[in-house]
Amino acid sequence: MKTTFLFLLVSILTLPAFSQEETADPGIQRPDSARILNSISADLKLSSKQEEKIAKAMDRKTKDFDKTLADYEKNMKELKKFEYKVNELKYEMLKINKALPDVIREFLDDEQKIKFDEKLNPKPAKEEPKELKGGKAGGTPAETGAQPKKKKRVLVRKKKAQPKAAQPSGAGVQTPKAPPEPAGQPEDSPEEPPAEEDGVYYP
Repeated sequence: MKTTFLFLLVSILTLPAFSQEETADPGIQRPDSARILNSISADLKLSSKQEEKIAKAMDRKTKDFDKTLADYEKNMKELKKFEYKVNELKYEMLKINKALPDVIREFLDDEQKIKFDEKLNPKPAKEEPKELKGGKAGGTPAETGAQPKKKKRVLVRKKKAQPKAAQPSGAGVQTPKAPPEPAGQPEDSPEEPPAEEDGVYYP
């Protein structure tokens, strides 16, 4: 008997055509005793007395369901009205907040109005580039978090001046080199001093 009751309960919960009306939640359906009995009577071999008792019990539950459904629909309508009212009140509060600057501005002179507007809508401060030791803009190393790059020094080696040969008084003027002597000519032998004979000089 207990097994039969559990089977009946599971069948009632899983049958797709149990209700004539569907609620907002598809998982909740209105009980229909006639359809339920037609779907289970033959399989369970129910007697007429059993069908009558089940039908009466199901009808009582159907009445309870209809009453609950009516309350549900009534509260849903109230909930929608409540949500609409809540959104309307929220919109009114936002309007009051936006109107506050105009309320204050009425009691300010022209100069105060300008300062007040600047306070309400501050302009982003422009950061001036700071020169780093490395010569690049962008702030100090502490601000940027980067180590300044050191400049690479380019070493220029100066050529050492070659010692110049002594030149005659006409400095800066190069004397032309003597043309090379033609080949085949014997070089002149150096002159020898005149020989002295017996210490006597002859003109």
